[in-house]
Amino acid sequence: GAILQLLAIGGFLLTLNISHGGALLAMGQAKWVTASSVAKLVAMAVLLPVGYIVGESMGEGLAFSGMILGWSISEAFRVVLSSYALSRYGISTIRNDLLYTALFAGIGGLGFYLCPDRGEWVSPAVGGDGVVARFALGELLNGLLIAVLVNAAWAPIAWPTIRSVLAKRRGV
Repeated sequence: GAILQLLAIGGFLLTLNISHGGALLAMGQAKWVTASSVAKLVAMAVLLPVGYIVGESMGEGLAFSGMILGWSISEAFRVVLSSYALSRYGISTIRNDLLYTALFAGIGGLGFYLCPDRGEWVSPAVGGDGVVARFALGELLNGLLIAVLVNAAWAPIAWPTIRSVLAKRRGV
């Protein structure tokens, strides 16, 4: 549902920051990793309550979603600061970050377009015993199509690494 989509945005930003943080640590710049984490903490202290208030004002049951959105946005503060830190050492991440962000947004948009329940706050039909009561073959095929498209979209970026690992296994 919508909460998972909001979490995915924060998770994506977290993924960007993991590579930034790893590079900073490899250069012996742990202070920048700490500073970016503090920036996220300060942003969370502001954005979680703001997200709650805004979500609550938008409708019943949206306060928690507002908080999740606040968490996701707070992760951006960490990415921006760690990118700035890397740029101070001559490493620019902007081009790759924008490429990955565009790819992430494109895949997300495609998934949203292909999802039959797009735009609705839905949950699966669950029986009284907690077991999914129905599962249509169309939903399975739709999910499979989305999985194939997502993997196809990321394949050009992952291929050099995959090729290198396969070559090492073959002893080439």
